[in-house]
Amino acid sequence: MIRRDNNSQLVAVCDILKKEDIGLADIKEAFFNNSDIPLFGWDENDIVRLLEQAGFSVTLRMETLGEKRIPSAEDIAKWFNPDTSPYGKGIAETLGQEKTAEFRSCLEKDIIGKELTWNSAAAFIFFTENHHSCAITI
Repeated sequence: MIRRDNNSQLVAVCDILKKEDIGLADIKEAFFNNSDIPLFGWDENDIVRLLEQAGFSVTLRMETLGEKRIPSAEDIAKWFNPDTSPYGKGIAETLGQEKTAEFRSCLEKDIIGKELTWNSAAAFIFFTENHHSCAITI
């Protein structure tokens, strides 16, 4: 599955990004569309394109999967660590040190120990060639 976390529910609990006219889209752009970060520098359309270029007939189906999560202080520390987390690095580079600290503090106050529905995108890719079929989920 492509696990593109939809963390807009996190931003909803904190107005720092809105006050500073910096949106979540800017933060996501910093790492999801950055080809220098191999973990995020691709999406389901890249896989479909590669399979089609190899001669396969391809069908793509996207679904949103929701799971219940209760974030901990350790989770937030991992998310915001610019040395070990591509998310943390992208946020720090986009917002700067002071606004990143404010955003993190807000999240720590508002979501630690609270149940959230975490939405992720799943790509189901079906491809065929010469009457042979295969399916992958990413």
